[in-house]
Amino acid sequence: MWRWRVALLLLAATVVVGSASAAAPKSPLTRLPRAARAHPATSTLACPTGPTRCKTYAGFLTWVRNDARQFWAKEFATAGIPWRPARQVAVARGSTSHTRCNGGLVVTTYKGPFYCSVDGAAGAIFLPLLGIQSIIFPADQNYVRHAFAVSYVVAHEWAHHVQQLLGLLRGRPSIRIELQADCLAGVWGFTAWARNLVSYADINRTLQVANLVGDAPGTPAGAGTHGTGPQRVSAFLAGYNSGNPDACADR
Repeated sequence: MWRWRVALLLLAATVVVGSASAAAPKSPLTRLPRAARAHPATSTLACPTGPTRCKTYAGFLTWVRNDARQFWAKEFATAGIPWRPARQVAVARGSTSHTRCNGGLVVTTYKGPFYCSVDGAAGAIFLPLLGIQSIIFPADQNYVRHAFAVSYVVAHEWAHHVQQLLGLLRGRPSIRIELQADCLAGVWGFTAWARNLVSYADINRTLQVANLVGDAPGTPAGAGTHGTGPQRVSAFLAGYNSGNPDACADR
């Protein structure tokens, strides 16, 4: 069983929403197409050509964020919905970045990942490398064993950008926004399975992370509420098992 720091329970990838957003169209997720099915995986995202050819941690994060962006761009194009990519900011050790959210917050590499809807022309996704690393696995373990769990965190932030473009990021309870993002992260996860990049073990580790980063029992509803561990697992599986954004429409 993994050893997790108490700080992990504070993860639940944060969303900082800007002041301006379009009104939510009626069931916009129903317009996005369903992903294709495929056979069980024989490789992993982190080691696409076998265990001796694994990506570095930073290289893997770059791959995941670019892959998620390309997937949603294709989904929007197929549905005839205008697409604008978010700016992606990977904050490495020893560096900082700045966001317009939270009063101009300085982002260090130790902060958790988050999406800011008013950074740049179409929002920005901040992926502090060490912050994500501390969330997913202890420093004394290799990232490869937890690689797909890392991608779940990145895909969750890209899902918030999808919500922003579809008018689903404002005017709804925080818990619905977050669980819908978990569901959309699951849809992207289904595509990884469809490309034979994910194993059963990868999914099990991701579900463990989703369960651990849920809100503690008794957490009052309000801003910042993400849902309990079982709720987050259920939301992710709704997208992952179906591969259909429509499965996330009512969340």
